[in-house]
Amino acid sequence: MLQQQLLDYADDNAALLQQSQALNYQRWNSLNRRVWFEDALFNTYNEYIDFVKKYIVDRIAWYDEFYPGEKKDILLPSTPGNPLQTWQYTVDTPPNDWYTTSFDDSRWQSGQAPFGTERNLQNTLWTTGQIYIRTRFYVNKEDLDKLEKAYFYLFHDEDCWIYLNDKLAFTISDYNTYYQTFEFDKSFLQEGWNTIAVKCIQTIGGQLIDVGIFGPIKDPEETKDTAIHQLDKYPYYIREGILYINQIENGSSVKLYSINGRLIKQQTVTGSEVQIPLPNCGIYLVNLSGETIKIMY
Repeated sequence: MLQQQLLDYADDNAALLQQSQALNYQRWNSLNRRVWFEDALFNTYNEYIDFVKKYIVDRIAWYDEFYPGEKKDILLPSTPGNPLQTWQYTVDTPPNDWYTTSFDDSRWQSGQAPFGTERNLQNTLWTTGQIYIRTRFYVNKEDLDKLEKAYFYLFHDEDCWIYLNDKLAFTISDYNTYYQTFEFDKSFLQEGWNTIAVKCIQTIGGQLIDVGIFGPIKDPEETKDTAIHQLDKYPYYIREGILYINQIENGSSVKLYSINGRLIKQQTVTGSEVQIPLPNCGIYLVNLSGETIKIMY
């Protein structure tokens, strides 16, 4: 929603400035020329607009990955400030079914994550060329239903394989030097007890392994597009692309404009509520009884 609003805002303002930009570049021939400290140079005004819009898309994608809004922790990583997670582990090569839910790991050692030597982040020392770790965690139905997506919060040095409930959920090569998020299919999670099993190998340099699981929470259906706002003295809300304005005097005139001032719709109120279909997501101006207010959808 926000991404589309910003893209529409960019388009609306680009159209609003169309004549001005033409006069500007006619007076100062600065297209594709470094005027100050510009990193990106383009031949046309529209290429600059496309550059801004691509930045919006890329930035929101980055933000969604690293700051997914309200989230639910399913399995906390053993990072500073979090409770330390205890795992079963072995550095010996286990049987082929080591990652399955039915496997008996009671003879493995117990240790607190992270495992390794990297930057003294470890709580359990691991110095060999491989390690296998397992633990269980509980997910109730309510939390599982709320999850929009699922992510591993992972520190791996080096290659690792992550199994959830008998299936390979994620694998990655090489190493990282800080915790990173990696999306996986949330269908690997199940209601009730879950088993996670991880293999990590080491060839050279530092080594560390720790895994957490979290997911962004879905927006409650009842809050989507139906929040009540105030248009000065007129409450309004938007539902399924229709603008509803209440407590209006019968016979009043309502005008809907695009952000660049183009009249989209004008209608006369019959009753105390008016319903105006919005063409698409974006920013609009509403004029009602001499008052003009900006709304976003």
